[in-house]
Amino acid sequence: MPIDQLINESTALIFILAGVLNAIAGYRLFRILLAIWGFILGFALVSAIFSYLALENDYTTFIGSLIGGILGAVALYSFYKIGVFIIGAFLGYLFVNFLVSAGSVEANAIISIIVGCIFGILALALERPMIILSTAFAGSWQIVVGGAFYLGTEFEILKYFSNPSLIKYNQDLFFWWMLVVWIVLGIVGTAIQFKYTARKK
Repeated sequence: MPIDQLINESTALIFILAGVLNAIAGYRLFRILLAIWGFILGFALVSAIFSYLALENDYTTFIGSLIGGILGAVALYSFYKIGVFIIGAFLGYLFVNFLVSAGSVEANAIISIIVGCIFGILALALERPMIILSTAFAGSWQIVVGGAFYLGTEFEILKYFSNPSLIKYNQDLFFWWMLVVWIVLGIVGTAIQFKYTARKK
């Protein structure tokens, strides 16, 4: 199996498995999931850097990305409050990208950053409910993006995961399907967490 295919399939599988945990038990397993998020973000960041530098050695890219993922996992696990802010900010970023894209308008980077920061601050102020909402919807997005890859749509996981608005312009019909599934799974995940996995004792 080519190394790039192995990377893509492994990434999709990690997205789905981590997404399920995020969606239904994000609050209870938050520290562990922070490490997983850190790994994904670190892996994606180093992969993007290697791609930008046009380094075409697949094994070098994979090893470098793996090291970046491990460092990202350690960083987010160690700095809890930063992780809380990031997961809240990501929820705001997702909503802005989806809502703006649904209106056939290009998502503005500045607006996305501002809304993301507001959601991040809210996550720090209203920790429990915002962590539940953020992990439920972020996890649902992981499931949807990872699942889309296995549907044979030539889906670029990391690219679309980090910029949902691109889906609207590249795969218009697929965008609406993903939007509906994301919202439904997010609501289900939120309900499960509030009722079962994140109940106050």
